[in-house]
Amino acid sequence: ASVDVMHFLLAARVSTTGKPIGHCVRQLLGGAPLTEFEADMLAPTRSLDGTSGPDLATLVRLAWLGHVVNNVEKAARYRHHRLWVHSNIESVLSWHVR
Repeated sequence: ASVDVMHFLLAARVSTTGKPIGHCVRQLLGGAPLTEFEADMLAPTRSLDGTSGPDLATLVRLAWLGHVVNNVEKAARYRHHRLWVHSNIESVLSWHVR
């Protein structure tokens, strides 16, 4: 459930900022805080099983990976769209190796 909520929160950031999901992922992985609303939305799902659940960075990565897989599987145009691939895949992967 936490990954689904994080995916929703990333989509909301994309919608409100106009930035690609890769940008929003890099911000969060780089230490940008969740808004109060985002933290409130995520809190109940992280404790459903009685544990604290995965850390924020793990949730962000899992939601991002789900987004990429879903888009690539549903339409070949995403795999071949250089700007989409760069903005949403390569930029996140290169952030990890910097």
